[in-house]
Amino acid sequence: MTVLSRSTLALLALLAGAIALPVQAAAPKPPTPAAVLGAFKQAYPKATIKRTIHEERDGKAVVEIESVDHGLRRDLLYAVDGHLLECEETIPADSLPVTVREALNREAPGAKVGRIERIDREGVVSYSINVKAKGKAREILLDPTGNTLEP
Repeated sequence: MTVLSRSTLALLALLAGAIALPVQAAAPKPPTPAAVLGAFKQAYPKATIKRTIHEERDGKAVVEIESVDHGLRRDLLYAVDGHLLECEETIPADSLPVTVREALNREAPGAKVGRIERIDREGVVSYSINVKAKGKAREILLDPTGNTLEP
């Protein structure tokens, strides 16, 4: 036998073994609860759902909906009963409250501002602002009055 034919036989044996391995199917994605979809569609009737993620937080099942509404990116976290737990919206810099803009200028003077998100966790609002200065990127988290929060 030549080296080529041995190599070919070895490759064929390897392929045959790989084909014979059982294929594990991905676990089917659970359906999004009707209460969650209903709450989402009622609040954001023109939004498009990009992705739903089923996860667990603090030992409870939740559903995250990533959506786009007239160009606005919005991530929403719902309890399975349809109760909204958290909303993160990407917003333009000019929609930041004056107190937050002033705090941002103090915290990161001259920094390039990236993505800005308004976060509402069951009525508690904060602003997550990604900035880059001197080659370093970081997140600044501020409350509506301009106080710095821990990210």
